[in-house]
Amino acid sequence: MRAVALVAPYIAGIDRRIRVVSPRYLRIPALLHRLGITESDTEARLTLRLTDGSQEDVVLPVEMTGDPGQLDEEEWGVLIPSDPRTPGRWLHVLDSVKSRPSIYRDSVDVDREWLSEDHRILYIRSNRIGGSGGDDMSLTWKLMGLIMTEVVPNAVQVVIVDLRLNSGGNFGNVILFAQALPRVLSSESRVYVLVSGSTFSAAIVAAAMLKDSGGSRVTLVGSAMGDNPRFWAEGSRVSLPNSKLSIKPSWGLQDWEEAGSDLTRYFWANVAWGPRRRIDLSPEIEIEPTFEEYRAGRDPALERVLTGPR
Repeated sequence: MRAVALVAPYIAGIDRRIRVVSPRYLRIPALLHRLGITESDTEARLTLRLTDGSQEDVVLPVEMTGDPGQLDEEEWGVLIPSDPRTPGRWLHVLDSVKSRPSIYRDSVDVDREWLSEDHRILYIRSNRIGGSGGDDMSLTWKLMGLIMTEVVPNAVQVVIVDLRLNSGGNFGNVILFAQALPRVLSSESRVYVLVSGSTFSAAIVAAAMLKDSGGSRVTLVGSAMGDNPRFWAEGSRVSLPNSKLSIKPSWGLQDWEEAGSDLTRYFWANVAWGPRRRIDLSPEIEIEPTFEEYRAGRDPALERVLTGPR
């Protein structure tokens, strides 16, 4: 936590975002040296604890990268093991887990699986609110396809929407899905939306739309999301004229807890599809996995939904 506190002044956003984003900054030798954590800006000396309990001192050289604020890799990416056949791949803490939890499987725009043999519990996972294959809106039709081919024909009783490792994208992809899902379920059915500190931007919007549409039949499970319900978004990157540093000014104010209709203040899409009444986006069931649970290949949030009262 001391390292996070040191790097915090260099990262924009609320404390939850700083906590999630900080690892990408703490692996930059120049910044570590500037903060007084290392003695050199070209290497880092680390003491590692190995799996057998022993310790080993190693020296990691500098690897040239760009502006950390522009790195494409998602902060949560390290939680998902890469292909073991990758040349030079490091061992991963989940390598010894025989059955990896769904949340830590390969990143996807959307995936689904049945968690009960009678097709009454449907699990839907998404790592990005965007399309694939060059079509930014293709996720829309994938999600609607799930409703048409899976939810409706099977009279699903529980739908679990996992947005815990989702940094956002284009929330236009989830408008139809969020409005339709609670309405095609029976009055006894439930929707559980799994969220975490790595739920950002359009993923926050997706959770809000589901909650607004389904009301008390939609329950948020996990930990507080990575940004406040009221935030600035939209905009494109520009380069500053002298330093040439890239920045991304945001001009669209959005609020996904309070209903708003003032087009002079709020982003037009927020006015059009924002909440119809005040909603609370705090998790109703708070669960944040520990490292020991992660290392053991457990998913306590999903376990709670599957075993707890409905």
